[in-house]
Amino acid sequence: MNYTKQEGSLLASDLQRMNLRTNISGRSDNGKFNFSTTAALGFSKNNSQTEPETRNNAIYFNSIFNANNGLPYFDPNNIDVELENWVNSLQALYAPYVTLDNVRMNGNREDEIKLILGGDASYKITDKLTARYRIGVDYTSEVGLRYADPRSGLARVRASFIGPDEVEGFQNESFFRDFRFNSNINLGYATKFGKGETDREKKHSFLANIYLEYVKAHFKSFNFSQTGLDPRTFSPGNDGGAFISDNLDNDEFVPTVGSAKASTGLFSYFGEVDYDYDERFGFTGTLRRDASSRFEADNAWVHSGL
Repeated sequence: MNYTKQEGSLLASDLQRMNLRTNISGRSDNGKFNFSTTAALGFSKNNSQTEPETRNNAIYFNSIFNANNGLPYFDPNNIDVELENWVNSLQALYAPYVTLDNVRMNGNREDEIKLILGGDASYKITDKLTARYRIGVDYTSEVGLRYADPRSGLARVRASFIGPDEVEGFQNESFFRDFRFNSNINLGYATKFGKGETDREKKHSFLANIYLEYVKAHFKSFNFSQTGLDPRTFSPGNDGGAFISDNLDNDEFVPTVGSAKASTGLFSYFGEVDYDYDERFGFTGTLRRDASSRFEADNAWVHSGL
């Protein structure tokens, strides 16, 4: 188990991560059956500075630029007065205060859950014939929240473009889920032959395997964006109680939504043979047949071999 908390190089940026991992393996008393499992679970919270999608990002919302180019006599404790000057004049010399206000009032957060599971089991039917099964699962879930407080300087300036006494601010929420599954069954035959009493002395080796494999993946995403937040009731990530409804005068406050979904699959069976003489000469041949969900049923199957 591991826990890490790391502060970022910039204000309002940090990363928290927790990981849990376990490995289990075992075998039967006669050694014919062997198994192993792996499991890894991770959770992370990432905060970073938000950069509104404007052409002025490099001037007003770049912490590194403004920290090195701001006037040296600017007092960060005087932000309320100087930010008001920027809202009324939009002069670039107040950019450091805009940056500080952005750090103080706005946010960009992403939470992620990651789960990886794996299993491997084999059974030795004879000394030369072995059956094996492998399974793997990979799951990722991401939740994002990006917002501009309606009381921030950025939101107040944008509101002034809508009309007098208007408010603005925005909240974007996103969700992404990725699930992948892999299953593989294998029957393998291996032997060595030729002169000699031990396998080391025998110069001929032969290997043959047949496989049956299934791969499946599911993807799902959703996003919601609301412009127009009530400063009296807004809190980051709230349930919509602060959302301002659209009105007949303008369409500024119409929310936007997006959704996507996809599933893919691959079913395969294939085989391989390998012959080797004294680790000097050899031959390998493979033959496989795959069916993909990305193609229509009449064209789903493809053959390949070497």
